[in-house]
Amino acid sequence: MRIGFLSYDFYPPKGGQGVEAYNLYGRLGADPRLDLRAVSSCSNQLDGHTRLAAKDSSRAAALHFSLRANQGLKGLVSSLGLDALQVYGGPGGVMLLRDPAIPVLYVANHTYRQQLKYLGKKVYHALARMERTGYRMARHIVAISSTTMESLVEDYGIPESRITVIPVGVDTSVFKPLEVERLENSMLFVGRLCERKGIPHMLEACSLVREEVPGFKLFIAGEGELRVELQDRVDELGLGANVDFLGKVGEEELPRWYNRVSLFCLPSRFEGFGIVCLEAMACGTPVVASRAPGIIDVIPEEHDDLLIEPGDVHALAAKIISLLQDDEGRGAIGRSLRSAAEDSFDWSTVSARFIDVYERELDV
Repeated sequence: MRIGFLSYDFYPPKGGQGVEAYNLYGRLGADPRLDLRAVSSCSNQLDGHTRLAAKDSSRAAALHFSLRANQGLKGLVSSLGLDALQVYGGPGGVMLLRDPAIPVLYVANHTYRQQLKYLGKKVYHALARMERTGYRMARHIVAISSTTMESLVEDYGIPESRITVIPVGVDTSVFKPLEVERLENSMLFVGRLCERKGIPHMLEACSLVREEVPGFKLFIAGEGELRVELQDRVDELGLGANVDFLGKVGEEELPRWYNRVSLFCLPSRFEGFGIVCLEAMACGTPVVASRAPGIIDVIPEEHDDLLIEPGDVHALAAKIISLLQDDEGRGAIGRSLRSAAEDSFDWSTVSARFIDVYERELDV
């Protein structure tokens, strides 16, 4: 069976969705029953990849890609000889507005209705209506988290029987414990510097941590529209000696950074799936994160105390301080999280669950 992967982000990845789609594509490509083709906005030399260039604008590029893909959808299906289409949706993903006349498997990251709920921007009303069209068109939907499934059911009226929850995976042979000396009293954030990531609250928590933990250091890896604002906030809080902005960190360097620090922190208001938490876990690095949609599917139940209510600065600071002051406990947590990543989230496990869906829904 020839299956087309339709994703705005692919390889080289622009964000988490590209990492997700590309890694699954590689794993599934080893199955002799499958013949995969990819269509994305990315420029690469991969076999079986077709590029549809999108406008170079972070705000409009994914929407522009969606419109281009829909405009030429039947031609793509015909020219690539596709038997089924796997579409990567959600904010920053592809909206399917036309029927491709072949079975569609939609992979749903977080929805625009979730964006509307947590960020409140009116534009998400219209985008949610457009997005709902594609999900209702799909033969089956894979939601990457339980909270995304809830949104599909409650907000878009999709029957739960048409949804399977399968998490994003991690390459545990790449993201793994390394022989790297950890920096004492250090913490890492990785992600886009944008509103929903909760970074200002993390900075406020860090100002409290600094009072209890001498030499505390926060490393922020990523780029985004809040970069100048965050630097101003660092200056206002007097954290100039405690915070380093690393900019964009390349794929090859990320595992080393996860291994260099004492803790990883993701204080987001919500996520489609906390893939950076998963990468840190796979490296054996303890995680402190928000009890937010997407993230709650990543952290094992036995480590529920690592989750803090979004925006609770004092609770976040207290948890960071307690972990930094407990070397033995931190090591035990890191080992436990590594085991959870290997057991439940390795790409071999995740790809096998997709094969189950293909066999059930696409007659592979």
